[in-house]
Amino acid sequence: KRFPTSPPNLDTIDPLVGHPQHITFAPNTTLPRQLIYYRYPDFSRFTVSPEGHENTLRIMGSAENITGNGGIGTSTFVARRQDALEFTAEVTLDFEPDLADPGVEGEEAGMTLFIQRTQHFDLGVTTLSNSNSSDGSLQKVILLRTIDANSSADGLEDPLSRPGVLPLPDDTGPLRLKIQAVNASTYLFAYAVAGEGNLADSDWTVVGYGAASEVSGGFTGVSSFL
Repeated sequence: KRFPTSPPNLDTIDPLVGHPQHITFAPNTTLPRQLIYYRYPDFSRFTVSPEGHENTLRIMGSAENITGNGGIGTSTFVARRQDALEFTAEVTLDFEPDLADPGVEGEEAGMTLFIQRTQHFDLGVTTLSNSNSSDGSLQKVILLRTIDANSSADGLEDPLSRPGVLPLPDDTGPLRLKIQAVNASTYLFAYAVAGEGNLADSDWTVVGYGAASEVSGGFTGVSSFL
């Protein structure tokens, strides 16, 4: 049986596979059914439309990252399967760690193109030690890590892909993150300052590129993680 070329109910939050989706996490709704998780999720870490932050999804972080050590722990991770060869996935990220607190060094949130724990491209905002500061303060950066068989230096060096690190102003507010499969062989990773309405191409800053061959085979999904 062939599926229709468009969803029978255009207002559904659970569209058929192969159709675009815009998730707003409206109040009094649940997580859409086609979202998936890594290992067994802790649903207490997800809150749809928390009070004062309506139409958002609050994700509480975990001590585990998505690479992990092969054990049973997992990061707080929610994903949507990649169901098109060429696509664009965007998310608005509001992540503002206290840079005066040395305990937040290394905290990270963002998007990932994920196939398994040893194959994923991560576009995230994180906190690093500020090498230009004498007081040991932290700085906020946005980076692209390419975790795969060819990369080194924690995914920041890769002969096939182009990872990158860009500094962000300490007072940077919400950002738009974008992963785009521009063709069958290349993923583009970019960010922009979040604002109202659609963003022009000139509003985006490219962080890096990923080679699709390094995350091919089996399941591939675009996800948000914390």
